[in-house]
Amino acid sequence: MQLAYTHGNFLFTHAGVTKTWCKKHKISTRLTAANLVKTLNTILKTQPNKLEFTMGDNMDYSGNDIWQTPIWVRPQSLYLDRTGNYIHVVGHTTVNRLSIDNCSNIVLIDTLGTSKEYLVITDGKMEAKKVVTQAQWFVKADTVPPKTKRKK
Repeated sequence: MQLAYTHGNFLFTHAGVTKTWCKKHKISTRLTAANLVKTLNTILKTQPNKLEFTMGDNMDYSGNDIWQTPIWVRPQSLYLDRTGNYIHVVGHTTVNRLSIDNCSNIVLIDTLGTSKEYLVITDGKMEAKKVVTQAQWFVKADTVPPKTKRKK
């Protein structure tokens, strides 16, 4: 299991990574996305207690606090305190539409229960696409399962 993944200048995590959380755990805030991914995935395997919900200065029970972990932090706090010069691609908080914010380098993708959009990255460029058929949910290795007929 992985906590984080990187592709080029994109950092994929459940909720995002803040500078405050990194400093608390003595993680450099100047790491490349690839090095941060290695660090986060090591923490998941060797020190998972560092990923538990943390009550920070905001005393917010939903996780809207810059002290929160990459599993719990909310977008409002991530916007205030994100780490690195890479693009954070995160879920965790449901949004009405997929949000690509090029100014803040934050992309919010948790739209399964709302607009059913998904993110496509081609040559470093991001695009929101919309699921149009149920078969798209089952795409694996460029194949789609055969259509099934309903019994009457």
